[in-house]
Amino acid sequence: MELFDHNRLYHNRLRAIKNFPQYDFLYRQAHQEIYERLTYIQKDMKNFLEMGGRLPVPSYFLEKKKNFIAMNITPPTEKNDLYVQGFEEYLPFKENMFDGIVSHFNIHHLHDIQNFFNQVHFCLKPKGVFLASFLGEETLKTVLYALQRAEEQLGYNIENRFHPTISANACSQLLLNAHFHLPVVDCNPIKINYSSLTDLFHDIRYMGEGAIFKNFSRKPLNQKIIELTEKYYPDYEKYCESHWRYKDVIKRPKPESFSVTFNIIYLIAWKN
Repeated sequence: MELFDHNRLYHNRLRAIKNFPQYDFLYRQAHQEIYERLTYIQKDMKNFLEMGGRLPVPSYFLEKKKNFIAMNITPPTEKNDLYVQGFEEYLPFKENMFDGIVSHFNIHHLHDIQNFFNQVHFCLKPKGVFLASFLGEETLKTVLYALQRAEEQLGYNIENRFHPTISANACSQLLLNAHFHLPVVDCNPIKINYSSLTDLFHDIRYMGEGAIFKNFSRKPLNQKIIELTEKYYPDYEKYCESHWRYKDVIKRPKPESFSVTFNIIYLIAWKN
């Protein structure tokens, strides 16, 4: 069953390129974290695949790479003979091809995460390493609850506006199913302060992370829904404060009146 429209994702990401530096705060944090973790791995990774890269790769990491292949759903922004345009649902690479593979902020857009992990395992050389970041369970959960409550209160149909997400435990099990060795999966919940729900949705749009459901509701959120959601939101915001210990808090430019949680999941696993 295909939940997502990857053509919509392509257009979302393409639209986001121009102004991405203003809205890359979540992606940048995850991107930096992945490459920082790679610096602690004592392994020669001459053949390397980066998927979903939207920021420059640190120069210190590129120095010893013989073949650094980049793969992304959008066309390259500059000429690159080692660039593959495509999405992670299908990996067009040979068996035992890479010493290392990373995936940035794309797993939450996949139809079949298990199949993706199987393909990554296939493409890695023995002793190869796989790292990834993606938005996981609990991301914007409180916004979803408040929004559904507002729609129900107004007598509207509850629309499908948020992607399903997976937990760290489920991710770990899928890696084991794909025969990865020593999978480690951890969460970094990030608290972001906003002045309004409209500002939150604006950021999501220009991150290139808008909803891509095949049956996505095109019915816009009217002012009544937004105002009622903001009214109910404090009831659910208390859940975040009691449930998470935040390492990172990000304040957006305007004065804040409420906070939301983006839960970034990181994984690392090895091929025997």
